[in-house]
Amino acid sequence: MTRFWITLDQGVRFVIDSINKMIGGEIFVPKIHSMKIIDLANAIAPNIQKKIIGIRPGEKLHEILLT
Repeated sequence: MTRFWITLDQGVRFVIDSINKMIGGEIFVPKIHSMKIIDLANAIAPNIQKKIIGIRPGEKLHEILLT
């Protein structure tokens, strides 16, 4: 399962840059990396036992920013 992650600073920078570039009617999509949830959990708490509970109803395995 993967999700996109963006820091607060990256988000603020993206919004300010978008405001400065916009003319009107544009859709700006940030170029950000995705990460596996388990990799994030291992980075935050490598020595803690993790319980894999599976996907909840309606949850996606992988998110997409654009179709």
